Amino acid sequence: MNRLALITLLVMVTAAPAVAQDLSSENRQRGHRMLRQLREQLEKYYYDSTYHGVDLDRSSAKADSSIDAAGSLAQMTGALAQFLFDLNDSHTTFIPPNLNVSVKYGWTPQIIGDACYVVAVDPKSDAAKQGLRLGDHILAIDGIRPTRDDLGLISYVYYRLSPRPGMRLLVEARDGAREELTIRSLLERRPTVRDLTDIEEQRFFMEELRLASNHPNHHTRVFADSVFVWRMHEFAGGRGTGGFDNIVDREMEKAGNYRYLILDLRGNPGGRVVTLRRLLGHFFAEEFALGARHMRDTVVPMIVQPVGDTPYAGEVIVLIDSESASAAEITARTLQLRGRATIVGDRSAGAVMASIVVPMTLGSDFQARVLPFGMTVTVSDVVMSDGNSLEHSGVIPNIAVLPTGKDLGEKRDPAMAFALELAGVKLSPEDAGKVFKEDAEGR
Repeated sequence: MNRLALITLLVMVTAAPAVAQDLSSENRQRGHRMLRQLREQLEKYYYDSTYHGVDLDRSSAKADSSIDAAGSLAQMTGALAQFLFDLNDSHTTFIPPNLNVSVKYGWTPQIIGDACYVVAVDPKSDAAKQGLRLGDHILAIDGIRPTRDDLGLISYVYYRLSPRPGMRLLVEARDGAREELTIRSLLERRPTVRDLTDIEEQRFFMEELRLASNHPNHHTRVFADSVFVWRMHEFAGGRGTGGFDNIVDREMEKAGNYRYLILDLRGNPGGRVVTLRRLLGHFFAEEFALGARHMRDTVVPMIVQPVGDTPYAGEVIVLIDSESASAAEITARTLQLRGRATIVGDRSAGAVMASIVVPMTLGSDFQARVLPFGMTVTVSDVVMSDGNSLEHSGVIPNIAVLPTGKDLGEKRDPAMAFALELAGVKLSPEDAGKVFKEDAEGR
């Protein structure tokens, strides 16, 4: 989807926000002040001094005009988001002020190949009640065809900018029948502005942090005394005894006892660069540069140093999909480029730029009530050792193995089954789908 089409999507989505919000002159002025702060931080941190050819004066003026013309808070935040979307950068985005609603649509989409499928449905949701099923092919969401290029933007709009009371889905079921479903979402009110003196709100956000911190990063299985399967959810954290990097060392020490390592990076959004270097250091005996970080004023090699005296000597198979991003992609591509692994699955996300979160507020430091917002901003692009960036292109697997709608509906995992077969283990796609059954049930 091009940028103009995105504007159309934002207008369409925000035309009927979940909670009606008149835009007061005070809120409009806040929008202009937020825009100024966004631009200041962009000029301070963005890695490309030419801003990909975007004229910031013209772009800012357009955003100011859109704020003046906005008829709701949702349309105003859409204008602020569009200011950053114009850069066409996967890692530079607007973090809007806390919404006064949270939303659950009851289903989860994922791009597989070039199509969008349903990969999860909450059995208690209206989506399930209306007949949406695992493996259904989503042809359109409110008239917009979801593709690799824009599914992330659609999700961003629907969850972050303008939560909605529902959506219309054009669905192709596994038997080929097409149907339009109208599903309702579950909306819950929450404070728009965080009040640091409100005990109930403190409890709410502490519970959010508790739930996030309890999500495990790793699951492992062993097959036939020769295959170590490791599902790694992210390259970030610091959870567990000894910290995150020690957990990586621990799992790689276990893997050293097996002839094959299947590293499952599907759905892994990436994370800490230091952790990906640590992981890669277990596979090589000598120091090397996996690529370089290209920043505004300098280019910094990304050096991988060996970890321990003996690198992992077995064969490596890496599983990736369209949601493998950032550090997960760099890891897979480095192992692929250096002939150290066979990559199996689907093309990865193509979102590898390094970014930082820049928090901002409207309100003074000594006030208890403030309006927090912010942005993620790209501080460097990663260019691999072959001279190419993975941004927008992703990692192409050595062997493409894609689940069908029927596979998804019957909870089969042909990619895992294929990887295990490469390692000499015969397991049906049905049984492969149960390899991390507890993991899937816990998410």
